[in-house]
Amino acid sequence: MADPGNVSYKSSSTQVRDKFALELAVGPTSTVSFTFGVEGYDIGWSVDFAPDAAAGAGAPEVVVPWERVDCHVLPCHGTIEHLPCAGTLTLSWDNSYSWHRAKLLSYSVRVVSETSQQVAKRAADSAMASAVGCGREIARAETRADKAKAALASADRAVAEAEAVLRERRAASDALAAEESASRGRAGAARQKLALILVRYVAESGWT
Repeated sequence: MADPGNVSYKSSSTQVRDKFALELAVGPTSTVSFTFGVEGYDIGWSVDFAPDAAAGAGAPEVVVPWERVDCHVLPCHGTIEHLPCAGTLTLSWDNSYSWHRAKLLSYSVRVVSETSQQVAKRAADSAMASAVGCGREIARAETRADKAKAALASADRAVAEAEAVLRERRAASDALAAEESASRGRAGAARQKLALILVRYVAESGWT
């Protein structure tokens, strides 16, 4: 069964002496919204779902368990959606526990169902949103990768500059060591020359 489209049900003067049920044709994309109240007294309330035989989705199920609600104090309202398949949703009001007193029920029920085109459009919009989100995440990842690449290049430049400074300092240290060695050599040669001069001087002077 296809989704039934948009349907509204409304009443402001339904007498409930025993039980009253409202059967709604629904589908898997249907959203059922409801509001109801009773003048002066509470009432029993429940919701059941029966799949269409053609849907083959299993046995009927209880959507809202039976309970007495104080809808004479504040109107009851809610939404039912995400049904498993096409079927019949039954809204039931039960006054059988107070059969000697009829109750005046007011209700408003609306069934809104998406068409296959709307479902397809929603799926397409969701896919597009996911694609846009993925694109943004990829762009952010590429930005982070570019920043990491720039940081790595900066680190490489810093290492290269440090290595250049180290080479310059090593070269200066080597030059200083060579100059020190040469100075020591010159000083040794000067001492030897001075010693020879002294020896010659003593010999020529006739000192003993």
